[in-house]
Amino acid sequence: MNRQGWLTLAGAALATGAVRTPAFADETVSLAIGQQGAWTSMTEQGVDAGLFKRAGLELKLAYTAGGPDTIQAVTGGAEVGIGVGTTAVIAAFAKGAPIKIVCGDFTGAGDLYFYARADSPIGSFADVNGKTVGFTRPGSSSFTIAQMLAQQANVKPTFVATGEFPATLTQVMSGQVDVGFSVVPLSLDLVAQKKIKIVARGSEARALTNQTVRVDIANTSFLRDRREVALRFFRTYAQSQDWVYANLDKAVANFARYNSIPLDLAKQVVPFYPRRAVALVPVSDFDRSVSDAVTLKFIPAPLTADQAKGIFDILPPH
Repeated sequence: MNRQGWLTLAGAALATGAVRTPAFADETVSLAIGQQGAWTSMTEQGVDAGLFKRAGLELKLAYTAGGPDTIQAVTGGAEVGIGVGTTAVIAAFAKGAPIKIVCGDFTGAGDLYFYARADSPIGSFADVNGKTVGFTRPGSSSFTIAQMLAQQANVKPTFVATGEFPATLTQVMSGQVDVGFSVVPLSLDLVAQKKIKIVARGSEARALTNQTVRVDIANTSFLRDRREVALRFFRTYAQSQDWVYANLDKAVANFARYNSIPLDLAKQVVPFYPRRAVALVPVSDFDRSVSDAVTLKFIPAPLTADQAKGIFDILPPH
């Protein structure tokens, strides 16, 4: 299901919106972000570039332990959620959560990888039958990707909610779980040091190649009651992404600082995030995400036509 048509309608609405007015009143927007320092979260980059200040926006940033926790934060008071598993959003929306998908966050699964200790006999996902595989929270993109890889390899591991990346690494290294997960650049230094080894990459999940697996969301009251501010925020968010890809040297230096990693390691991250993969629109292969949510038992049945339409409030990025 392609949302480009809705985007066009939203774009027509923007043409008459106050977001184009050059003089902005200062407004605060509260955000919940699923991973601190993530390349796909353009908020920090936009703040450092002065774009949000120029738009009259002050951001209150809070970081969560993953997509489901981000959804909980947005339903509990935060106005925007960044980097949430699409299937988790579908499940929460179907249960009545006051949230809408506003734009895409990441298409495909190329930024995520699964790893084991260097001395583990596990060499690929084909070896995880009966083993334990970590993920953040049920409904997260890490959970969806792990399930897809297991189905593809025809194996049945035990999936364990291990939480955030540092906690997952601790559990792998201590032998509590056999396989952990991470996203670049986190723990790539340990790969180089041969303390852990990569056993699968998210890009190996062939069914997810063209599927938007993470999205950005907003609270429905924010979209309704502060519409102009919401438009202004997401427009500036898109401009922040433009700034990153037009100023890669500065953006990579910022990224290294955010994650406290060497600049050389930060530079290795860029190929994992081609502009196509981080495009905010369209939200691709949404019907497949709904089907995945049913298959993974996040929802008992596919969304109705009204639900499938009502879950979106795509705001034009420019």
